[in-house]
Amino acid sequence: MSSNTISKPWHQIVRLKEELRSGELSLAEFAADLPEVTLARGQRPVYEDPERFFTFTYPTHALRELVKDVAGRLAGKSDKAVRQLEVTYGGGKTHTLQLRERDNPWPELLAVHEIGHYLDIAGLPGSGHQSTEATMPEMAALLRVIYGTATWRAILRGRRDAKDADEIKRWDRLSWPLEAFARAYTQYIAWKSGDATLRRSLDERMAADQPPRIRLSQWSVDEFLPIAAAMDKLFEKAGWLTIR
Repeated sequence: MSSNTISKPWHQIVRLKEELRSGELSLAEFAADLPEVTLARGQRPVYEDPERFFTFTYPTHALRELVKDVAGRLAGKSDKAVRQLEVTYGGGKTHTLQLRERDNPWPELLAVHEIGHYLDIAGLPGSGHQSTEATMPEMAALLRVIYGTATWRAILRGRRDAKDADEIKRWDRLSWPLEAFARAYTQYIAWKSGDATLRRSLDERMAADQPPRIRLSQWSVDEFLPIAAAMDKLFEKAGWLTIR
């Protein structure tokens, strides 16, 4: 290291969340309590609200892979029933266990969603998520179609009108290109596969995306038709699909 290098203290580099700076989030509230999360009695709101939970839980590759494996087991598609987590304190064991309490009654859709993330980062060309880099013209075209939908405009309005930091983060997550791709991939597979369970789960999820709790997680049939056509072209270019 050069003698002229000056290292800044951590508190000048990292900005703590406001609830930590103000003392609003006490250690007692932040500490995990799995029974309380299961009972959902309001004692651990940070963990009980899925959207708030994911504002401070980054979905790493390893975490997504674990969720995919668990979802496959719950869907009866895997015999792997035991997982051993070997990480030190602060390695994410508790956050991983919290995932089992997240309100997701459609494990099959979750599994497909995570496969979409995997294909995005490991199947398509690029050094990272192809949806973020958009170096393939076909991916760029797909994103343009997605960004032109009424659903996407509603997401941007939600982001614009958000009132607090947590709400802004929730809308931000919906607008990530990698999340848009994974959601589109999920709907695409549910349509194209002909799988009755996936289609029923998709219909139930879209019915749940209605007032008073609009998640805007998927697209209407009319909106999705051009999205599906753009995904056809992307997967044909990748060599995964032959269009006749």
